[in-house]
Amino acid sequence: MTTSMIKYVGKNCHTSAASYSAANVIAQHRKPFQEEEFLKEAWLACAPSLFDDVDNKDKIIQRIKDTPLSRNTIKERISKLAGNVTDQQKIDINSAPYISLCLDESTDVTKSARLAVWFGLVV
Repeated sequence: MTTSMIKYVGKNCHTSAASYSAANVIAQHRKPFQEEEFLKEAWLACAPSLFDDVDNKDKIIQRIKDTPLSRNTIKERISKLAGNVTDQQKIDINSAPYISLCLDESTDVTKSARLAVWFGLVV
């Protein structure tokens, strides 16, 4: 995942790539956007022990401090990641010679109707 994040953001933007990676994990686990401050605090608490024998420990800790993880930044990162996934799906669907589409309607425990959409494709 790290390589693809750096490729998505750019080679020299390690803190931005880290921010996108954190946003991705927060979104995958469906955590509230205020989790980012907790993440940064945990990283900074662990860093001195983890990087004690590393020559550039101070540079690593500074990069952690410089990583943008505000609530709005995380929200923006998640929106951009979702948009990127949507764009990739559109490209794949349009270029696939065959696709399979399955629709399923069900109700949840609150009696609200839900529509599930699955699709498969051959690229």
